[in-house]
Amino acid sequence: MSLSTFTNEVGYHSQTAFVEDRVTNHDYDFSSPPNAPQYVDHTHSEYFDCPIAYSNKPPIYKSPGRAPSDYWRFIGQVRSNKPVIQTYKVWNNFGHYWETWREISHHIAPTWHIPFTWDPVNEESHQNVIDESVVKALNKIQSVDFSDPRDTVNFQGGNALAESREAGRMLAKSAMKLVKVIKAVKGGHWKTVLDTLGISKHTFIPGKTVSETWLEIQYGWKPLLKDIHDLDQTVRHLLTRQHQIRVSAGAKLEESRKYSVSHYGYEVAIKESCVTTFLATLINEQAASLQSLGVINPLGIAWEVVPFSFVVDWFIPVSNTLEALTSTAGFRNDGGWSSSRREFALEIRQIGPNDVNKLEDPGLYQEVGFGFRRFAYAEWPPTRLYANPKPWSTTHALNALALMSQLHG
Repeated sequence: MSLSTFTNEVGYHSQTAFVEDRVTNHDYDFSSPPNAPQYVDHTHSEYFDCPIAYSNKPPIYKSPGRAPSDYWRFIGQVRSNKPVIQTYKVWNNFGHYWETWREISHHIAPTWHIPFTWDPVNEESHQNVIDESVVKALNKIQSVDFSDPRDTVNFQGGNALAESREAGRMLAKSAMKLVKVIKAVKGGHWKTVLDTLGISKHTFIPGKTVSETWLEIQYGWKPLLKDIHDLDQTVRHLLTRQHQIRVSAGAKLEESRKYSVSHYGYEVAIKESCVTTFLATLINEQAASLQSLGVINPLGIAWEVVPFSFVVDWFIPVSNTLEALTSTAGFRNDGGWSSSRREFALEIRQIGPNDVNKLEDPGLYQEVGFGFRRFAYAEWPPTRLYANPKPWSTTHALNALALMSQLHG
């Protein structure tokens, strides 16, 4: 939906336009000659001040530093307000039968619907989209790739872990080299010992003192041990460094509804979406590792063993919410926010005449609206259960059929 506003000023502003409701009577003229009836038109008009657009914008507040802050923005427009036209006839008996026609032209807004006084977006569904995006974003924290620049706020942190992996490989290689030396010594393969340590085969030549030979051997294996020690310290340093990450997840919902109220039919199309973003720093790798193994949160594992729990998850993803309860273990909250958008289009038409009227034109009222709201988080938000907006997807339907066939043999 493309929707622009007539102003970007702070505060609530609206635009209005006059609309005319008209009643025209096609009356019999009593002064007309006999057997030649004539008619006279009498028109009565009434004017209304009808809102056609509005804008609501708060003052911009900047949080200290670069922390996000709460914000919202709402705009709306009336795109059509075509009047309803209906006619009806009245029979009169003044010696002769004759008919009087009346034409009524009235606008749906504001005589029936007052623009911008009703938001068709259901608050329960709106909150459901927000809850879903929060749970999904929390669950992405444990699966973040520190070496991926898209997941790390400061890519140097990702480089550090990449360096730690390289240092780890070098450490493993040196350790395997040491093991090879020890095995060769135990087996008496002295040539292998010398080759592995990089010592010349002329070390044990006649004429060299025992001390000289001992020094050469020491200078072969001591550097290897020092390499192992230094690499171990490097890996420890790199892995204990704090790393900041950024994760985002979204959820959306589209729905349409049709219903009627009195003589009017309503059609509503709604689009809702929400993206939640968290900034976090890994400060306790052990706790994060325990969480990934399921040690910290046994509820998630317990739910998995409940019979047919996966069927419940189709409608209400309980397992996702349980997993999110402890997904932040080992991470410090550095801020976060949820940005929700809502768009709707509302159409109203008259669906039938009043009394004995004849509906000539059902009219058309069209209203569109856009809303944006950002919620800032100073700490980890609570996790809530949310409903799956599409529980009857193709995959779920096939799984349900397979389950039913197993239950019924």
